[in-house]
Amino acid sequence: MISAEHIGRPVRIKAADDFYAFVDGKTGLLHGFESGYAVVLSPSDEFPESELRFLVPPEQLEAIT
Repeated sequence: MISAEHIGRPVRIKAADDFYAFVDGKTGLLHGFESGYAVVLSPSDEFPESELRFLVPPEQLEAIT
């Protein structure tokens, strides 16, 4: 289970429903938590100078070791 101890560490999104399927497999850093969701920051493939921010249920994340 992803928790506060994982903040700053790499994670992978493992979508469990259709709503998050578009980001399934995306990796990034766990930035923190907001309103019960995990905040994942990931570099943009299209715009290298930009960072993408995803709010994902923590149970749909896995730590990358």
